[in-house]
Amino acid sequence: MTPFLLIPKIYPILLATIDVLIAAMPGCVALHHQQVRKTSDDGRMLIRTVSKPLGLNEELRQIDDDEEYDNEWVVEITGELQEAKDIARAVGYKYIAPVRGFDNIYIFSKENHRGKRKADRKSTLALCRHKHVRWAEQQRLHKRFKRDHTDATAAAAVYHTNNINNYNYNNNDNDNIFFDDPFWPQQWNLKNSTTVNGQPISMHVMKAWELGYTGKGVVVTILDDGIQHNHTDIASNYDPQASYDLNDDDPDPMPKFNELNRHGTRCAGEVAMAPNNSFCGVGIAIEAEALSYNIDHIDIFSASWGPMDDGKTVEGPGRLARKAIQTGIQQGRSGKGVIYVWASGNGGMQDDDCGCDGYMDSIYTLSVSSVSEDGTSPWYAEKCAATLTSTFSNGHHEKQMITTTDIGNKCTGTFAGTSASAPMAAAIIALGLDANPSLTWRDVQHIAVWTSNPVPLLNINEGWNRNARGLLVNSRFGFGTKTQLLSVRRRDKSPAGFQHWPFMSVHTWGENPRGIWQLDIEDQSMAKKTMKGIVSNITLILYGTKEEPKHYKK
Repeated sequence: MTPFLLIPKIYPILLATIDVLIAAMPGCVALHHQQVRKTSDDGRMLIRTVSKPLGLNEELRQIDDDEEYDNEWVVEITGELQEAKDIARAVGYKYIAPVRGFDNIYIFSKENHRGKRKADRKSTLALCRHKHVRWAEQQRLHKRFKRDHTDATAAAAVYHTNNINNYNYNNNDNDNIFFDDPFWPQQWNLKNSTTVNGQPISMHVMKAWELGYTGKGVVVTILDDGIQHNHTDIASNYDPQASYDLNDDDPDPMPKFNELNRHGTRCAGEVAMAPNNSFCGVGIAIEAEALSYNIDHIDIFSASWGPMDDGKTVEGPGRLARKAIQTGIQQGRSGKGVIYVWASGNGGMQDDDCGCDGYMDSIYTLSVSSVSEDGTSPWYAEKCAATLTSTFSNGHHEKQMITTTDIGNKCTGTFAGTSASAPMAAAIIALGLDANPSLTWRDVQHIAVWTSNPVPLLNINEGWNRNARGLLVNSRFGFGTKTQLLSVRRRDKSPAGFQHWPFMSVHTWGENPRGIWQLDIEDQSMAKKTMKGIVSNITLILYGTKEEPKHYKK
């Protein structure tokens, strides 16, 4: 068996998108142009982000006055630093700084600004009219939500407390590997002992360890609300030279110690908890370096947050975010491409569809959903055609949750939701890159598709189909033939429709695209007799390979 196939199997694995890069920063920052300003009382992350570029009058008219805008503009010019300063002064702006990671893109603020949180079309238009300005856009605030769906009361009924001394250990597993970490017996998701209807269901993590793959030399970045980098189970794998807090513009990503800021530390522990130190549990990529933000050194980005999963929000990454992702794909890992992993969302109870989350609808990212210990799709999981794979997480409240590190140098066994699934997938990919560092970002996606084992999940989950290549696919787990680009969202009552919105499907993976493509649109609303919709433009974009990959013929 070649190293190419040694990556542990992740159940129907998925493909996602991302708004990207930066790690271990209190208040997650999506690369340079997105920045979390604060965490609200209800745990929401408020992120300042660049919206679509505005340079034309018709684009300015589309600005939503209900959005909350900032007194900062991002501007791309034809010159360099001095030219940017001259333009700012000439148009009545204050030059702030360059946007890191991009050439000739800068941040301006408006002098004598009216101070209101509304869009300032006049000021934006004045910038756009300057002969050396390519485009300009006023920044606006977006809400981003962490995807660790859990009920503290229900979790306490199962685990009683976060104190490791009160855990009920199960030492009956016939493991070939043993660690002295007190939470190791609770880490059911990493072991080979889980079965469904007599069928083993495993991510083969321990098999990879037995083969000697532990994530050595692989850098995994957690994009989140900060990391307690001096945590006993994280410190040995933390790289202080490669982490940063972009909120406060300093190199220390240590979050404030409260429950609202524990999310990033929990995600990081899944990847890199140190083994055999008699503390907490064991990370999957136990020798991987974690928490970096430098694209020249990062191999994998993991993000477990996104727009609100309320069944009515439609949001995605802005222009610079998309550009940043593409740069990571083209230039990262010496041209092999950075791997972007994103949690698909927890809006299942709200009839949400992850196809309305722009972080999912990108060919460059790997979107991860969840599967519970009994092999079923969890109640919170969303379905969409962009889902490429799934890893373990919690199911119903009486089911097992995920063990990891917690803020305050603590341990927890109650991490949940797709928030827990994304870093788990990132860590498993790190094992694959340890086995074969030459894998490209596209190779990793192919491996996810071709090594996934849906057999244990077939009889207990509806919605499985086989595409023309013979691959089994499910909109909840990953991989069908008739692709449902958007499921019913009963809470979505917006009259705005979808404006230039990309719906992505991985369900036709490996198929021959020649032939007639048919798009069926069905109105399933109760008001369809009184409300009419209009389809003004549809574009089909197909991505594939020029030559058929060799593994297609096996």
